[in-house]
Amino acid sequence: DKDLLVPIQQSRFFQSKLNELGVKNNLIVVPGEGHGWKDMVPQLNQILDWHIKNLS
Repeated sequence: DKDLLVPIQQSRFFQSKLNELGVKNNLIVVPGEGHGWKDMVPQLNQILDWHIKNLS
């Protein structure tokens, strides 16, 4: 929620539009972190799993 590259409001707006259109999505917000953070591995695995499940 401290992303200086992509404001959290923009991410939430984009997600709300995806939801309105029925597009599967998942917004990951790490409290206190920006666009890229220490110890990203758990979230990267979560992102990869989502892509495998939804885009395969």
